[in-house]
Amino acid sequence: MLGYWRFHEKFQLWLEQKLLSFFPELEQQIRFYSEILEKVYIFNLDNLLLIAMSRHSFTGKLSQNQPEIFRALVAMTHLKEGITSFVERVKSHPLLAVICDFEPDVIPGVGIFYDFLNRFWLAYEPHKVLREPRRKKPKRGEKLPDEDTNLVA
Repeated sequence: MLGYWRFHEKFQLWLEQKLLSFFPELEQQIRFYSEILEKVYIFNLDNLLLIAMSRHSFTGKLSQNQPEIFRALVAMTHLKEGITSFVERVKSHPLLAVICDFEPDVIPGVGIFYDFLNRFWLAYEPHKVLREPRRKKPKRGEKLPDEDTNLVA
């Protein structure tokens, strides 16, 4: 089930307020992340809400931070990082967390990002096909059991 969704106008106001609170001390970091800031500031995710609603069930636990995770993936792609290293970077840089629309002390883990990608990935996934279980290896000095149980020894 889809949880709270912060619409674009509210995100922009929230981001402006947060950046003003960071500005005197972190001006150099704000300039460093300026390209990412521009991307997330103008990237309106309101239309993604309808798609996200179709990819979530209407029962069960609420999915949190869906637009925030999408913004974080945009920032991650811009920085050319993998999910694990990016999540570590966001946790250690409060400004980057704010750019992704997270509160600096509430950042989702790596698994949440992979769950998000799995939810929206529409391609065929061969690793999810059922396979036969593997046979156990015999211990030293033992033989493999017969494949055909109808054989007479």
